[in-house]
Amino acid sequence: MDKVNRWAAEIALLNQWLSETEMQHNIKWGSDVYSVGKRNVLGIAGFKNFFAIWYFEGHLLADHQEVLVNAQEGKTKFLRQWRFTDVAELDKNTVMAYVFEAIENAKTKPKSL
Repeated sequence: MDKVNRWAAEIALLNQWLSETEMQHNIKWGSDVYSVGKRNVLGIAGFKNFFAIWYFEGHLLADHQEVLVNAQEGKTKFLRQWRFTDVAELDKNTVMAYVFEAIENAKTKPKSL
């Protein structure tokens, strides 16, 4: 089973939740990416051992649940990932709280360089 299709149901669920927001859905770099205006907010994708939501400017998120990780320590400045290994880890209220904070940041904060 390939890495993307292994997580097809989980990614479909996240896409369903994200479709309820004001963000626009696009496919960029072969993955689902959501934006507000011209600003990328987050993406979702499946990997070999996990599926993830990545926030393009995740360093701005409060991360009250301490779930975000730097994808490549020492290389990645702003992007943060939230990794999952099972659909049971998805709590809609918690996921959407992060999503709505990221949307608000994209609308109100200057773009990180």
